[in-house]
Amino acid sequence: MTNLRQNVAWTSLAIICLTGTITACSTSNIRDSDSTTVPRWEWAAFDGDTLLGDDNRDFHTHHRVLALNGHDLIDGPSARVKDYRINCLLRDCKLHPGQHSIDVGYSWTESDAAKKQRRKDTLKGIGYALSVPVQILFGKTPGAPPASRSSYQCRFTLTFEVAAKHRYVLNVNHNNQDEKPEEFQIVDIASGAVVASANPC
Repeated sequence: MTNLRQNVAWTSLAIICLTGTITACSTSNIRDSDSTTVPRWEWAAFDGDTLLGDDNRDFHTHHRVLALNGHDLIDGPSARVKDYRINCLLRDCKLHPGQHSIDVGYSWTESDAAKKQRRKDTLKGIGYALSVPVQILFGKTPGAPPASRSSYQCRFTLTFEVAAKHRYVLNVNHNNQDEKPEEFQIVDIASGAVVASANPC
């Protein structure tokens, strides 16, 4: 009789624990505030290749989409980046409707002032390289080399909202090759609407 009561008690306890676990798992599945589940075929498309404003393609431009929602899109172990809100193959991404952020690096043809500065930096580097043997000869420890310039003239983050089934592209308004870009935009391709913009350079 005692064994029967113990078995019933253990069985009841196991049922309560199992019910609690199932309930906890089902309620903890919500990941963020915009977690309404949207089927993948309704996700938005995002193209990280640039569309240059006013068809100005006659000068050197260079951009790199560095990250999306904090996920590294360059130099990673795989060309594919995927989680419950994004699915990217290189710069071609499918995005769950809601808010996303993109990190971009951008460089352009430099103005004369920037070219002069680069020449000065090069001369400083050569001077440092030549001074190292002299410093060692006189028993001194060589100092640190001059700081190198960043490989990008501009690096920034754009935050934007996407709607289901829409297509978006990164747009760069850059009309004067000797000046910094006028504006960076995320554009809804169908309507032409700008959903985010910045001029951070």
